[in-house]
Amino acid sequence: MKPILKIYFLTILFLLSAQLAVSQTIINGYAKVSSIAGNVFTISTTAGHQSEVAVTGTFNVGEKIIIMQMQDDIIGANTNNDVNFGNLGSIQSAGLYEVATITAVSRGANLNSVTISGATLNTYNTTANSSLQIITYPKLGSPDFTTTSDMTCFIWNGNIGGVLVFFVDGILTLQHRLSVNERGFRGGVRSANFYVGIDCTGNTRYISSSTNDAAKGEGIYKNTDTNFERSRGKMISGGGGGNIVNAGGGGGGNFSSGGAGGVGWNSTATGCPISVGGLGGISLSGSISVGRIFMGGAGGGGQQNDNVGTTGGEGGGIILLKANELRTGATCASAISITANGETVPASGNDGGGGAGAAGSIVIQVDAWNISATCPIEINANGGNGSSVNASTHGGGGGGGQGAVFYSIARPSTNTTTSTNNGAGGCNNSTCSSQAAGGGGPNNGGIFDNAVSPLPVTLIYWNASLKNQAVVLDWATINEEVKLYEVEKSVENIANFVKIAQVLPKNQVNMTNYQVIDKDFKENFNGKTTYYRLKIIENNGTFNYSKVISINFNNLVINDLQVYPNPFESEFYIKGIIGNNEIEKIVISDMYGRIILEIIKPIENMPISLQSYPKGTYLVVIQTIKEVFYKKISKIN
Repeated sequence: MKPILKIYFLTILFLLSAQLAVSQTIINGYAKVSSIAGNVFTISTTAGHQSEVAVTGTFNVGEKIIIMQMQDDIIGANTNNDVNFGNLGSIQSAGLYEVATITAVSRGANLNSVTISGATLNTYNTTANSSLQIITYPKLGSPDFTTTSDMTCFIWNGNIGGVLVFFVDGILTLQHRLSVNERGFRGGVRSANFYVGIDCTGNTRYISSSTNDAAKGEGIYKNTDTNFERSRGKMISGGGGGNIVNAGGGGGGNFSSGGAGGVGWNSTATGCPISVGGLGGISLSGSISVGRIFMGGAGGGGQQNDNVGTTGGEGGGIILLKANELRTGATCASAISITANGETVPASGNDGGGGAGAAGSIVIQVDAWNISATCPIEINANGGNGSSVNASTHGGGGGGGQGAVFYSIARPSTNTTTSTNNGAGGCNNSTCSSQAAGGGGPNNGGIFDNAVSPLPVTLIYWNASLKNQAVVLDWATINEEVKLYEVEKSVENIANFVKIAQVLPKNQVNMTNYQVIDKDFKENFNGKTTYYRLKIIENNGTFNYSKVISINFNNLVINDLQVYPNPFESEFYIKGIIGNNEIEKIVISDMYGRIILEIIKPIENMPISLQSYPKGTYLVVIQTIKEVFYKKISKIN
């Protein structure tokens, strides 16, 4: 083996051995993108990191990858030494992600470039204040998959990592934990051991390069200026560092803001009269959607003079999961969970405490959710708790903000617990008579359902209905990049499927609709349940299946559901649900699958206005007590 290759592989093995020491499996590969030219991604080998880290494989032709903007140049003009330092300027491309297929790879000693098929859906940035990475997107199972160990991701190192992503064509049975806890943005380091007497004047120092103040936590802005590294100003979603003397670090932010660090010491029972603690990372709730997600912001470090201050907590990472069905078995080896929690920071002693890490983000795209009572599941994106002080009044660390959890279905509740909680602020003294601030906003605000993610090929809907004694099979997709669709049918069981039609794809990024009519339904199979599934064949010959849907002529619930007028100019109406099958929710999305309007418990025949939205095609999802209906509508003004 050539010496440079030997060093490269030994480095990878060293990195991976450190990651696997806690018996968690890493399945993804990661690479930092330094530039983009058309559909060619140049891979960086700078900044002291390897260009490619993987366990089960690397970046290969024909395979899918996730493109994800981890950080971007979003601080704008908010760089002065004042309270506005670290506020959001413009979100740019931070948090955007999509899936692409590799068509070419160039390698030497390291991965040099990756070429994808076609242009990207989003615009991505590779400036000095940005971080863009690509991540392998493995398919597990054939088609079903049962976990054999806990799964996690490579720890974010400033360039790559922080994301666990995979898909399963069939049923995913969880018997273990999926965890990216504390694998997101990195905590700010504590200060040097420094003391000049009682000093509570640092409340107006928001930026500094002096190690006498603690460092800010990392967030969605990639800082390259040493003058911004320290002191109490937040770093967008990263918490600020504690200032002299003994002040706590601010907590990281994500969906909600992080809490401010504790006050600092002035030899009294209340501490400094004006806090010199780090400010909490900002809330990103105004920018978050299922197609734009973030790792948890990290906490700022605590200021110390007795060498017992603590570093800020790490943020939670990101989980992207796609399967036709998610279930747990009748027995399980351990508690089952999917978590992206921020780090809780240990007590600091007689110095400033570090701020906690904010939670990360979880996107779960499944069609069916079947969790057994004997193996319940927890899905958590909770902020960590700030570090407490266990001596006289100094400064505890701020609590971490909550993250975000997205479901593609209605929020599951059977044997399922979902939480996005804020972390608590640490105690400022041993009696906890005062505390640093906790994460902002109400708990569980970051939970979303019926969200369509950019994971491909995203099947927006797959539906069977009766029309003129025939079965009409409708489906729609986004991010389409496939070779062929085949419609398959089975009568009275779900084992013996036969192909009844094939459809060539249009391969468009925006929403595309298809329809196949099965005219043999009533004539041959009256009174019997008929099952349908859609076979999606990829360009490389691999294939995925949709969920199985069924229809029975004798048991059909006939309705005259109408969406009118269609096309419409500014508003439309929905009517026609019969009996007790009333509408519970209406969700409207655009051609990219982005939800633009959601109406809970609508009034019958109420006007639904899209006056402020551009003309074009929209999808209306009508969820009733018994079933879900899909209607395509067109706005002409």
